[in-house]
This record gives sequence, structure tokens and C-alpha cells, in this order.
Amino acid sequence: MRSAVQDFQKAILEGEQSLNSLLSQTRVIAAKLNLKHIQEWVDLELEGFPKDRELPIYRKVLSNRLEIYNSHRELWQFAGHLNYAFEAREPIATIETFSRQDRIDFPVTENFSIKNDFGDSFGSGWPQRLVVLGSEYQRIINAVVKRWTDEFERAGIEIVDAGRFAEFWKALGRANQQPKE
Repeated sequence: MRSAVQDFQKAILEGEQSLNSLLSQTRVIAAKLNLKHIQEWVDLELEGFPKDRELPIYRKVLSNRLEIYNSHRELWQFAGHLNYAFEAREPIATIETFSRQDRIDFPVTENFSIKNDFGDSFGSGWPQRLVVLGSEYQRIINAVVKRWTDEFERAGIEIVDAGRFAEFWKALGRANQQPKE
């Protein structure tokens, strides 16, 4: 078991594996060490949180803005700032993908009422979407790394330099947000 933990720590120090991969390794180690609470949490992170499970507070993201689709101009346009909370129940692999994007768009299930400067309804019946910044999902990644480190330390296993892993993901996110030439 000692070598599995050492291999695991080496993978963290190398900083090249995805959080999904490291959590998969965590699942194996937690099972071998009979750390059921860690194993259950990791399973939820890897598979996503079902509707009937309580969501950790770090798994909530806020939208940045509301957009409407103007079919006359054939484009999405800004309709206002809207801090709408989303439950991020997706598997951690999806969260990682979202964290590397500049923004993620989600269609609204029920349109918001929109009024222009004169108080007239404008665009309320048009397709609408909410925009969530990728940095909201990066915040989830950071929180998972923190909880992951804390859970292992409570179990008496020191995770070496988990901060380096978090820095790797931040840098990867910034690199993927750079404009392509």
C-alpha cells in the first residue's frame, strides 16, 4: 500500500494528470485503506451528484449574465447582469472541461421578463441563455483539491504539494483561454 501512496504522491508532484485521474487513484487507495467516507465522496465527484444527494456548497456556480437571441440580427446579445445560482452536479471530468473554457452557456428553462429603458417588454419571448464563466468551475476544482487534501490528512496521509497540482490547473486554464493565432 505504501508504494501506491508514493506513486500517487509522485503523480501529484509531476502535475500532469487530470483531477479525474487522481480521484480515480484516490478511489482505489481509499478502498484499500477502508476509508469509506472518502470513497463515497470521490465516487460522487467522479460520477456526478444525483438530484437526491445534497450538493456541497462549493458545487454551486453563479451566472455572469443573461443573453437573448435576436433572430433579426442573427446573434446573441447582452440582456443584463444576472447572478443566478446553478447546481454543478456534473462529473468532475466535465467540471474540468468547463474550467478550461472562457464561458459556458446554458439555455434557460423559463424565460425571464426583460424590459427596455422605457419599461416596455423587449425580448422576453426570445430564446434566452445564461452565461457562466469558466473561472466559476475553476473554483470548484480548487475546492475539490482542498477537500481532497484535507480528507487524506484527517486519515493520516500527507499529500505532498497539492498546491502545485492546483497551480498546474490554473495555468492550463489560462493557456486554453488565450486567443488562437
